[in-house]
Amino acid sequence: MHIETPRMTIRNFTPKDAPDLYEIFGDEETMENCEPAYDLGKTQSFLSSFCIARKGAVAAVHRKTNKMIGYILFNEYEEDVYGQVEKGRFPQPLAFSEKMRKNGMNL
Repeated sequence: MHIETPRMTIRNFTPKDAPDLYEIFGDEETMENCEPAYDLGKTQSFLSSFCIARKGAVAAVHRKTNKMIGYILFNEYEEDVYGQVEKGRFPQPLAFSEKMRKNGMNL
């Protein structure tokens, strides 16, 4: 998948996204109502086995900085129907770290 807007790119994950994804999954505040924050190893495992191998999520990348700032997670919640998304605190279209949200990332 590859979708571009003037400020953001939605694309498939790559292994190089691990540090940026860890900023989200390793953030206790972001993961507060989901599950315990991930360590780097668990983040890398999720990235390789789910995001990349199963194509279960795509990366949201800030074009100006080329930083992966969020993800869109796809879960099958009815037979052959995709599109459920999740964010650490409550369902939203994209999951962003609380730091990004607090800094007013303009997408």
